[in-house]
Amino acid sequence: MEYAALRDLIDFLERGTKIHICVAFLDHFGNRMTCCSNNQTIHDRPVCLAIKKQPNGLGSCYRCRMCVQRAVIRRRKPMAGYCTNGVYEYCRPILYEDRVVCVVFVGNILTEDPFQRRKLTCKVGEELLQTMEDSFSPEDCVRVADIIESYIIFLFGQYGVEKKTVDPLVE
Repeated sequence: MEYAALRDLIDFLERGTKIHICVAFLDHFGNRMTCCSNNQTIHDRPVCLAIKKQPNGLGSCYRCRMCVQRAVIRRRKPMAGYCTNGVYEYCRPILYEDRVVCVVFVGNILTEDPFQRRKLTCKVGEELLQTMEDSFSPEDCVRVADIIESYIIFLFGQYGVEKKTVDPLVE
């Protein structure tokens, strides 16, 4: 029996919501079933794209993501909070055989925190806030990450772990 690819599970979990799920595999680990589409490996929702187009926006976004990614890898524990622009995101390292193989990001969440909301509104305007999920709790983010984590571990157990020689971004 052929199981669903990780990209299909992500598409299903995002359906009917405005959340965004990204999976960043490390050291080229994965297999044919864990390959994700490009929009499932980067932040590409309208708010993030608008911020990246601003002066220093792309660099700021990239530095923020890499800082959080390094921290969750080093600590081997999830983190949640706001990016430098006020978007809420939950990040979790996924361990397989005691090695961090990827980091899952569940984001594009609009916060009720007035300070963060003002910061975001100043960056992108009120109309783009409608493209963000506004009814997703931190607990919902954890549950989505639980599902993604268990499925990645299942797929590794079922299909093995391959170390690719080509960087997924180049692919």
